[in-house]
Amino acid sequence: MYWVSRAGTICAMALDRPFGFPSGKAKCKMDLAMSHPRWFGRWLVAVAAWCLASSAQGGDFESTVRPIFERRCAACHGEQPQGGLKLDTQRHVLEGGQSGAAVVPGYPDRSLLLAKVVSGQMPMGGEKLPESEIDAIRAWIDEAGRSDAAAAELRLTEAEVLPIFQMRCQTCHGKRRQEGGLDLRSLASLLEGGDSGPALVPGKPDDSLLLQRIVRGEMPPPDMLFENHVKTPTDAEVALLRKWVADGAQPSEYDEPVADRPLSDEGLSHWAFQAPVSPEPPPVENAARVRNPIDAFLLRKLEAKGLSLSAEANRDALMRRAYLGLTGVPPTPGQIRAFAQDSRPDAYERLVDQLLDSQEYGERWAQVWLDLAGYADSEGVIDEDRLRLHAWRYRDYVIRALNSDKPYDRFLTEQLAGDELLDYEGLESVTQEHVDTLAATGFLRMTPDGTYGSATGSIAERFNVVADEIEVLSSAVMGSL
Repeated sequence: MYWVSRAGTICAMALDRPFGFPSGKAKCKMDLAMSHPRWFGRWLVAVAAWCLASSAQGGDFESTVRPIFERRCAACHGEQPQGGLKLDTQRHVLEGGQSGAAVVPGYPDRSLLLAKVVSGQMPMGGEKLPESEIDAIRAWIDEAGRSDAAAAELRLTEAEVLPIFQMRCQTCHGKRRQEGGLDLRSLASLLEGGDSGPALVPGKPDDSLLLQRIVRGEMPPPDMLFENHVKTPTDAEVALLRKWVADGAQPSEYDEPVADRPLSDEGLSHWAFQAPVSPEPPPVENAARVRNPIDAFLLRKLEAKGLSLSAEANRDALMRRAYLGLTGVPPTPGQIRAFAQDSRPDAYERLVDQLLDSQEYGERWAQVWLDLAGYADSEGVIDEDRLRLHAWRYRDYVIRALNSDKPYDRFLTEQLAGDELLDYEGLESVTQEHVDTLAATGFLRMTPDGTYGSATGSIAERFNVVADEIEVLSSAVMGSL
């Protein structure tokens, strides 16, 4: 009975699929197989293999993916789409939005839309999509890379193809080097070309010198791939470049720098653009328990529920809490005796000031920030796991910053752009402040990084390290990824 029920299940799977056996033929084949056990076994294996092969095929957008978007995403990406991204038709999905392409046909793992769905960032404020729906979207993106219909609907701009040049070509044709006078960093420089003339001819991929050399395998130069840590363009990337040129080499739709786009009144009303205002402490019934404004806010909430603050801790408990909280270690017997003998009314406040001024305070609280930064004394990847011989300079910078009560905005600015804050190459003498300002940028070098190896030093791997750095920054100071 087990095998019969399994056969029925598989047959149902086959009959339910739009490209399965015609129902009549399927029934005849099943009846014939069931009456001959040996045939049944062969038929069962064949149907199972067919079902597995069919399920591996990419789904159709209209029947598989569009219903998911309608149920889950229409509120934000329907008639009034956020970020300019509409998800109502295959054409609109492929066109993308203000952030560029939402999907990269044939490359699910490089598609921003799928990444946000997998991480749960989309749908915003809703439940994460079930794995079955995520798999359906992934399969459609993968299939779209081999679909002529999807390719015909895909509208490519400069924004979609420049990453290919960044990955494959800019070691020799970028900011620092421009072999043959050719710069591949923008559409304008592509049209200007180099010593051999324009690199491309809009609308004529076969007449474009750049595409000709890529197709012949001359770019990137085969003998320089290992040296420059680059790889040749994939067939899909070449097809993407060809289509872009054939469609007229369209420029990016958003050439205006983000910083130059004025914010609307609605955008400026966001809380992040409002100056902080210190509210007045609320009135409370038991004002005698209020030692500082924060107490008033807490007590107001407690009194609303018929509660009050806990009884005050004794001196020994307060001392132990202060030491553990500010230095991470309990007080010594000598320190306990000294505090017990201090009868001044502000003895506790003096103790807190003393601990804040101690070297141990910076060492204790630097651990918190160093954990957020991902501090490590080695690169953390590949077998060699090379040591970072000067990582300690960043660690000591964080300790000194905390012990000197460095303002937070300066603390963060130095870590993101310390090398831009001073002309370090023109210094006549170097002070500790100069060293700290430069050592602060170690924040951007704390993620695992194996790009020092020849096999792991490709531009793609370097971009992965940069992506990790952005993730560290976002999670450390913005509370999100």
